[in-house]
Amino acid sequence: MQPRASFVNPVLFRELVEEVKEMGFNPSTMKFAKALHVLQAMSKSTWERKVNVYQKWGLSGDQICLSFRRNTWCMAVSEDKIMRRKRGGPEMKKVMASTSNGSAAMESDEGTKSSSIDFDTAEAMDHIRTLTNVGAMTRLLHECIAYQRSLDLDLDNLLSQRSNLDKQLLHLQKSSETRGFSSFPFLLVEFKNSLKSQKILPPPKNRSPPPIHKLGFLQNPSLSSSLKYNYSSTTTKNQQPFSVSYLINTLGFSQEAAVSASRYVHFETPEKAESVVSFFKNHGFSQTQISKLVRRFPSVLLSDPDKTLLPKIDFFSSKGIPSPDLAKIFSGHPFLFQSSLEKQIIPSFDFYKNLLQSEAKTLEAIKRFPGILQRNIETCVAPNINIFRENGVSESNIITLFQCQPNAFNINPVRFREIVEEVKERGFNPSRLKFALAVFTLRAMSKSTWVRKVNVYKKWGWSEDEISLAFRRHQWCMMASEDKIMRVMDFYVNNMGMESSLLIKNPELVNYSLEKRLIPRGLVFQVLLSKGLVKKDFKMHTFFMCPEKTFLQKFVMPHKEEASELSKLYKEKLASSK
Repeated sequence: MQPRASFVNPVLFRELVEEVKEMGFNPSTMKFAKALHVLQAMSKSTWERKVNVYQKWGLSGDQICLSFRRNTWCMAVSEDKIMRRKRGGPEMKKVMASTSNGSAAMESDEGTKSSSIDFDTAEAMDHIRTLTNVGAMTRLLHECIAYQRSLDLDLDNLLSQRSNLDKQLLHLQKSSETRGFSSFPFLLVEFKNSLKSQKILPPPKNRSPPPIHKLGFLQNPSLSSSLKYNYSSTTTKNQQPFSVSYLINTLGFSQEAAVSASRYVHFETPEKAESVVSFFKNHGFSQTQISKLVRRFPSVLLSDPDKTLLPKIDFFSSKGIPSPDLAKIFSGHPFLFQSSLEKQIIPSFDFYKNLLQSEAKTLEAIKRFPGILQRNIETCVAPNINIFRENGVSESNIITLFQCQPNAFNINPVRFREIVEEVKERGFNPSRLKFALAVFTLRAMSKSTWVRKVNVYKKWGWSEDEISLAFRRHQWCMMASEDKIMRVMDFYVNNMGMESSLLIKNPELVNYSLEKRLIPRGLVFQVLLSKGLVKKDFKMHTFFMCPEKTFLQKFVMPHKEEASELSKLYKEKLASSK
């Protein structure tokens, strides 16, 4: 449905997944994937603007979230579409103004917003006016329309039920006036049951609260919040589900984590879960790894160990991967158990083995990033590798990049081709390894992130051309975070007295660890300088760039007598950084 939905920076994608989970979506449902796509398709500022539009119609933040959970596409439409500025705009505003419950009605069926504006014909709007005049029937109306649309009925079919609906609504209204408003909720229940029997409304969902909790607000609006509270309180006071107790007592979950996991896995007896836990223990998984695996993939506890889990364990074992590595792979990427062995895992393994021309190299890549076995080879990885080949990137450089960054080719081929062209325009030679590394660097971040990093370097006096020159010399200088760039530049310039321009010639200096390399060596330099053992015009960049063994032999060991405490001081500083 959305082929490009998974083409996004994995770090950002994980953040989006967590955000959708926090919104209350169930990962086992299709709505979760749809919500993920909607959030991915827009920036946070766009989301906020759409929220503001809905708030103009009186919806609260909670109501907007509820609407989004009911119909995710309500946030995919444009701000202009939401406001109905086109043909239906004035009509909808009049209808909204004609009922005190207008915004609530919009909340109950946000699905109508994502439908075509063609529905805003005069006849349809007249039909909506007729129904909204009933006041309390507003929510039911939108529920009817939404359900009929979910059946893909056209406008004529939808309006063909107008006469019957109007008669029943009129009867309901008169009955309510005759028998008193307090009887209205029960009449409404009868009416809804009638609609369901006519297949105008869907049958009730198992998870919905009892009807009285949905309708109580009609008798007394001030009681709506307390009714919701009473219902939720009743459910929490019930006995704790067995699955929650099992996760807490057997796998060491916290109460919160167990309740969260129980949304995706439910069982009343321990036998099935125990068989899965025992399976993992027998295959070398530690208690911590089992808990981590189940926390990420709770429904694994309902798996058949022999049919679902064992074949995948056996496949990797047959390739020579030892049990400790298997436990690490599957506890970190438990969704591999969901992938088909014959249709996904084995074909992917064979593809990478053919690419790397070595089973050993393939296994190393899988150990570093098991998720590559879940990538879509035909629509993503293979096309991007072919784009490299078309542009003259050698097989050896493709292999080197893949070994260095196994996830490098997991991106939309259209975007990948754009990046390749951009790197060529920056003056990189496709026959050099630096070309492949530059492509990966640009692929790993958004354009806005790149601009922010450029601006950080500019703060230290670098020009656009100097930043491009540094990038051509050492691509990883743009992989450092903005905070890391600021801290490293501050260390070199303000603590060590270096010129920032020196780093343009040696941009690899940006990527060294402050705690594990720069600060300990900087301390050694200050001691040597204070004792006159080095000169101020000393080529300081070599001091930080040389390998550890060379550094000790050249700058620490020769000065034992003059600076006896130097070796001890350096080792203590290194130890404190670990």
